[in-house]
Order: sequence, then structure tokens, then C-alpha cells
Amino acid sequence: MLNRLQSRKLEDVALYILTLCLLVACTPLTPAPSTPAATAMHTPVPTQPAPTDPITLTILYTNDEHGWMA
Repeated sequence: MLNRLQSRKLEDVALYILTLCLLVACTPLTPAPSTPAATAMHTPVPTQPAPTDPITLTILYTNDEHGWMA
């Protein structure tokens, strides 16, 4: 049977090993990749939008619970 001192030493060793495992698991092996430089070309936005034709919207509404008129 282990005495208190031996038991305490085993607890310390186990805690040390668990701490090392946690540090190894949380430490990345390789550095994070650097962000590449932006390569998109921005086109200038026109100050006045181009005129568009008016849009006609027709809404069909029925007040029937089945979705169709009898």
C-alpha cells in the first residue's frame, strides 16, 4: 500500500503529465498562414444611376381559405 507521500508524488506527476498534454494539444504545430494581399480592382461607381423604365406589378389576391375562387 502506498503511503501519503508516495500518493502525493503520484498525484503531482499525473497533474504534470496532464498539464503537458493540455499544452501540447492547444499549441499549433505550424504558424497561421498570412493573409494574402487584396487583388480585386474596384471600378468607379457612377454618380447618377441610369434611368430605367417603370415596372408594372399586378397582384392577384383571393380571400378564399382554399386559395381559389369558386
